[in-house]
Amino acid sequence: DDPECRAAMFDVMKYWVLDGRADGYRMDVYWGPQNRYGTDAFWGPFRDEIKRVKPDILILGETDGTGAGSENNYADHGGASDAAYDWNLFWNGFRAAGSGSVSVATVNALVTNYGYSPGANSFFFRFLENHDETRIASRYSLEVTKALAALLFTAQGLPMIYAGGEIGWTGQRNLIQFGDPYHSALFQYYRRLTRIRETFPALRGEVLRQVATNQSTVYAYVRPQRDQNLVVALNLSGNPVDVTLAGVAGKVDLSAPFDPLKVYYFNDVLNDTTYSVAGGQIQSFSVMLAPWRASVMLLSDSVYRFTLTGVQQPTSTPVPQSLSLFENYPNPFNPTTTIVFDIPEGSSAGGVSLRVFDLLGRHVALLADGPLAPGRHSVVWNGRDAGGRELPTGVYFYRLTGGGKTLSRRMMIAR
Repeated sequence: DDPECRAAMFDVMKYWVLDGRADGYRMDVYWGPQNRYGTDAFWGPFRDEIKRVKPDILILGETDGTGAGSENNYADHGGASDAAYDWNLFWNGFRAAGSGSVSVATVNALVTNYGYSPGANSFFFRFLENHDETRIASRYSLEVTKALAALLFTAQGLPMIYAGGEIGWTGQRNLIQFGDPYHSALFQYYRRLTRIRETFPALRGEVLRQVATNQSTVYAYVRPQRDQNLVVALNLSGNPVDVTLAGVAGKVDLSAPFDPLKVYYFNDVLNDTTYSVAGGQIQSFSVMLAPWRASVMLLSDSVYRFTLTGVQQPTSTPVPQSLSLFENYPNPFNPTTTIVFDIPEGSSAGGVSLRVFDLLGRHVALLADGPLAPGRHSVVWNGRDAGGRELPTGVYFYRLTGGGKTLSRRMMIAR
C-alpha cells in the first residue's frame, strides 16, 4: 500500500536488469499476494515495469503452473507469470515413474497437461528436484535419474537443473562438491541433453504426439519439426524391452511423403546409434531399449552422428582407404545387432547398399541404399524382414556393395 516503498523495490529490480544484466526473476511465494490481493495489487505493475525495460525477461512465479485454475497465473490469462511450477508432473509423474508406480497413460496426461495449453507465451516450469524436496540421486539409481532427465529435456516446457543435480549431488542445502569424479557420467549426460535441446527446435516447441507401443512400460512420442523430427522412446522399467513403435509415419512433419522403397535412418543422438528402416516399415518398426534407457532419434534420409558441437555426417580421420565390412556385434544376437562398415572416397558415386539374405540366398532386409558420405557408418538391424516380420533362428548373410566391390559376412539370430 506504500507507493514510495513499491517504487523503491521496482527501482532495485530494474537496476539488476539494466546494470546487472539479469535474464529473469523467480518470484518467491508468488501465490501469496496473487491469491490475497489479485494481479493488479502488485504483480501486474511489477510486470509492466520490468517488461518495459527488458521485454524478453523471464518472470517465473512460484505457484501452480498446471491443473484446474492454474492458467490464471499466466500473463496470457491476466496473471503476471511467464512460467510457473509443474508440481503435478513432479509428484505424480517423475517421482511416481521413478518408483515404477505410474502408468504410461498417466505420464502422458501429465506431460501434456491433459491436452490443455495456457497460451503461446506461457511455459510449464519442470524439474526433478528443488531445495524443498529430497534430491533425486538420493532416491533413485544413476540409470533411473538419467531416464527421468531425458524425459525432462525432451518434453514441452522449461527444464530446470537444480544446482548440483548435474553431478548427482545428494545433499539438500549444504556445500556442493562439484569436483566429485564419481558422478562425471551424469554430468556428461546432462551436457549432451542440453546440447540436444539447444540444437533441435522441435524440443523447444509445444507439440508432442504420443506413439503407441507394444510395451506397457515404454513412453514414446514424436516432437515434430519440418524435416527434423525427433522420435523419443523411454523405457520406464528395470527390464530390457524389444519395443515396436506404431504409427510414427502419421505423426512426423515432412516436406515429402515416405518412399516405401527408400531406406531412412533413425539416428539416436543421445546414444550415438543408428537404426535403418525401409520407408514401407516406418509405420511400425522396432528398437531395443535397455532398462531405464532413453532413445532420442532424429529421422533422416542420411546417417548422422551427433556431437557436443552439433550434428555431423560421420567421417573418420583419415578417411577410409577401402570399402570395409566388419563383424556385427553381438553375434549371435537377439533381438538387435550393430553392423559397422567403412566407405572410402568415390565408392558412393553409384550408391551403396547393405542387404541381408537368408541361407537360401533370398533377400530379406534392406539396411542401407543410396549415397553415403565417406567415413565409418553403423546401422542397427532388428532381426526383421522387409515386411516388419520377426525372422526365425538361423544363419543370415549381410552384404555390402559399393564402388564396384561387394563384401559379405555371416551372422546368426538366436531366438
